[in-house]
Amino acid sequence: MRNIILLLLISIMIYACSASNTPKEDESDVYVFDDVTTVETPEVKEAPVEEIVEDEIKYDYIIQLGAFTTKKRADVFVEENRADSKYPMMIVYDAALNYHLVQLPVFQEREDADRVLRDLLLKEAFKDAFVKPIPEMN
Repeated sequence: MRNIILLLLISIMIYACSASNTPKEDESDVYVFDDVTTVETPEVKEAPVEEIVEDEIKYDYIIQLGAFTTKKRADVFVEENRADSKYPMMIVYDAALNYHLVQLPVFQEREDADRVLRDLLLKEAFKDAFVKPIPEMN
């Protein structure tokens, strides 16, 4: 019985490892590109690039003092820091961001906004303030 099992296992191993199960490579299926002498490359035309002239885009500038998840927190920030700003603070809800933004009124010139921002950054409550350019609404 032991010899029969051994003979059966050896037969299975030989059958499993036989080369008849592997596909043979047929040379007629292989195509070599030796006969190609020239390669045609398509002509690539570059698309015209429209130049954006900086003078065409006009910006106004807002100083953003903070962003809050609730109107109540924005109101508290404004009340606590109203005395530290020469400018009125506005709360604007940004639906895209889902935040209540505390901002100063619009400045037409970047230099004016930067000057006011420098003064505000000296106060701890406004340390995260920044100038935000927005396209002019004409």
